[in-house]
Amino acid sequence: MLNQHFCNSAPIISKSSIRLCPWILCVAAGHTDRRFAGTLTFVRDSLVIYNKTLSDCKSEELLLQVPDAERTIVICDYNADEDGFGFPSQLFNINRARLKAGIFISEDPVVFTSSSFSHPGVVINKKEGKQVINYVKSSAAPTAAITFQETYVDGEKPAPVLARFSA
Repeated sequence: MLNQHFCNSAPIISKSSIRLCPWILCVAAGHTDRRFAGTLTFVRDSLVIYNKTLSDCKSEELLLQVPDAERTIVICDYNADEDGFGFPSQLFNINRARLKAGIFISEDPVVFTSSSFSHPGVVINKKEGKQVINYVKSSAAPTAAITFQETYVDGEKPAPVLARFSA
């Protein structure tokens, strides 16, 4: 409900009590049935590193020591439940260290649906994470590429939908 009390004192054009407030806009929150994703493939593109010391992606200072950072993808496998440090901080540190991208290992469902990826990266679950780490450890020069701009349609929910928290 909008209260016209905050409008300009427009002259009364007719005997009605309508006042024009052209800057008032009603909005509501919602979502669509689309998910946006990236795909991790093991091809010759960028060096992938996994280092237990770096793997929590908690220290910008340590990440800044990665050689050839602009061409390097780092694996971050920190568990956010341990001390409250989590995905947003990992993403921030990867960004600040100017690494090419991050591979984030997580079981948190919120991370998989996050819409705030300020730096290139992909999120994978722990099972996939073990496979990626094994690949990196067993390869002399592990490389990978991340492709983006993939859209997946969720057939169960119609689009657009009013968010449950919207008034």
